[in-house]
Amino acid sequence: MNLIIEVRREGYSLSQISKTLTVGELIEILEQYEDHTQIFTSHDNGYTFGGLREQDFSETDIDD
Repeated sequence: MNLIIEVRREGYSLSQISKTLTVGELIEILEQYEDHTQIFTSHDNGYTFGGLREQDFSETDIDD
């Protein structure tokens, strides 16, 4: 099984994003899936896809 996360572009700065999940909420959702389930992102209504890798994560203090 593969897990597809539909992602959307909502703005040009973090302050323009109306709602996003917390780490806890994301963990709760992911606990529903088996550990070996692969995660992919879907962009532009399924026109393009991407993978999710550990190096894709970063932290920021920018709240703009």
